Amino acid sequence: MNNKQIFSQVEKIRRGLDENFRDRMVMDIYSDVENITQKTVNIGSQRKYDFDQKIDRILTSPVLGLPVMLILLGVALWVTIVGANTPSALLADFLFWIEDMLAYDNGKIPHALIMSGKWLQRGDMIEAGIRSLDWLIQIQTNKKGQFSPIGNNGWYPKNGEKARFDQQPIEAQSVLEACIEAYKITQDKKWIINARRCLEWYLGRNDMNLSLYDYKTGGCYDSITPTGINRNQGAESTLACLLSFLNMYSLDNITEIDLGLKISESE
Repeated sequence: MNNKQIFSQVEKIRRGLDENFRDRMVMDIYSDVENITQKTVNIGSQRKYDFDQKIDRILTSPVLGLPVMLILLGVALWVTIVGANTPSALLADFLFWIEDMLAYDNGKIPHALIMSGKWLQRGDMIEAGIRSLDWLIQIQTNKKGQFSPIGNNGWYPKNGEKARFDQQPIEAQSVLEACIEAYKITQDKKWIINARRCLEWYLGRNDMNLSLYDYKTGGCYDSITPTGINRNQGAESTLACLLSFLNMYSLDNITEIDLGLKISESE
């Protein structure tokens, strides 16, 4: 029998095979391998193997498989959306709570870290300042995306609740100046946006939608209270407000950024 006859005979046999032949062949191979393994390999304990097999049978079961997978998916979504807040909070407590309470003028610490890192050529100090400033802004931003400083009626104790009122101009000034320094280091425009939100806090984009800047006198009211504005215009508040304006507009000259644009347009 020559090669041509052999190939012809093989093709004839192949055509006579059913569609499941390959599957049966693979199953037979696995069965032979399992029989050989059982005869030649000595396994000390079958408990681990049996346990894995039980889990596999449950997860691939047509009855239990789908519900189990849906439960696992739900757990994964919960960890992603809700559960991740717990380690994030613990990480924030470990990294950013320098003292047991946040009071006022909180932007000075990240501002000092950023400037010191720049002068000393210490990237780790700059990174610490940037991250702490980012965290400080997050905890002082309301649901509308407006700057909402920590109130002096209780401040913000560690593991406690943040006081909403009275909000003071000195906090807006310190965070604004830190944001400007962060922009100069990183050239990331998000810091300009955050600085502008601090500036606009004086002008009415705040929790009470009231302007602290007095256009008639050029002064600044002392605080935002639960009932409105504290209409006293102290030196500290006025200086904080005017310095915020000066710092922001000097930045405008440096970066050629139009501060007249709306925040939504700059984003």
